[in-house]
Amino acid sequence: MIEHQGHPDAYLRPHPPYVAFKTLDEFLQRVRREDVPAKIHAGLLKRWGIAAGNESALITALKALGLIDTNGRPTEAFLEVRLSAPRRLAALRRAAGHAYPDLGVEIGAPIDDDQLHDYFVARRGLRGQMVQKAMRFYRHLEQALGRESRGDELADRPAHFEAPTVSTFATAPATSVSAGETLQLSLVVQLPTNVAEQELADFITGVYRAWRQARGQHVRTQQRA
Repeated sequence: MIEHQGHPDAYLRPHPPYVAFKTLDEFLQRVRREDVPAKIHAGLLKRWGIAAGNESALITALKALGLIDTNGRPTEAFLEVRLSAPRRLAALRRAAGHAYPDLGVEIGAPIDDDQLHDYFVARRGLRGQMVQKAMRFYRHLEQALGRESRGDELADRPAHFEAPTVSTFATAPATSVSAGETLQLSLVVQLPTNVAEQELADFITGVYRAWRQARGQHVRTQQRA
């Protein structure tokens, strides 16, 4: 169950997307190969083998993005994500605007994790794990739109693609917080042979964001000590 708190309008808005982004990716690839269904429902997703056991979360995301209406019927945006890359990109950008109507910035514009967290808590009424899930979806959507705009099409990514993985991650604890503080970061990254330059760049960006968040927690701990 999704729990709400905070902004009084939170109950009146569609829930923001929180499904695993790869599930939406699989759905978008599938709809390009299928005839347009009269309605998107759990039974159809089961037949397609998408979102097994989590069909409701995908349907929630599709409604939030405006790809289907409240009754599950495909919208104009749904039809456009099946078209050429420029039309698909335009439709996905409109879908992002539909999902985050009062974020204050267009998706892809700079927004740090603290601002994003506060948006989902204060404006959308989420809490607990739902906040983190919504934030992860947003960041993945942000990256996907960036790839689309550079011509690295989301739906055309090889099915055997493997993202870079970290096998070792360690930071040396800092004994103080000062302008000259240095934190040691050690990474051992396993790279698949088919990794794209932008995928690696996105991965490194994610590592930096995780480090920055960890450092912020360290600073707050030192300040309380």
